[in-house]
Amino acid sequence: MQILHHAYVYDFRFILLLIGDSTSNIINGVWVKFDDEIKSKYGTLLRLIYELCLKWAYDPQALMPEDKIKSILPQISKDMDFESFQGHFAMWKYVSTKIQAPIPRVLRILPLVFSTWNSLKGGSDTITKLLWYANCPVPFKSPQVNELSMAYFVL
Repeated sequence: MQILHHAYVYDFRFILLLIGDSTSNIINGVWVKFDDEIKSKYGTLLRLIYELCLKWAYDPQALMPEDKIKSILPQISKDMDFESFQGHFAMWKYVSTKIQAPIPRVLRILPLVFSTWNSLKGGSDTITKLLWYANCPVPFKSPQVNELSMAYFVL
């Protein structure tokens, strides 16, 4: 499918498919010929997919199909709600319109609120983890304190 896409996008009639091993040595190669009819049908399919599924993401006049996205998101990712999707989409839209080169990975770009929290919290996660694994006895003894400390370590 990828070589058909290359043949369509670059309007090539022939594509050289090379098979290599893990050390980048070529094992085999084959010339693949794509007729104009196949490329034309592939182009029709791409335009149909664009119109049915992607137009809202690229056309500034098209509306985002919120209901469809809200119903599909739980099936795709249990970690992303609609508001998170909107944030990622807005970031992608901004980056894809401002950068004319291939789009860099934007997965590691954090919202300002999260970045500020991460910089201000210091080593709180590390300290919490160290304290969690430290099995320190309570300095004073009473039945209530012993029960609370056992419940704490069980949880």
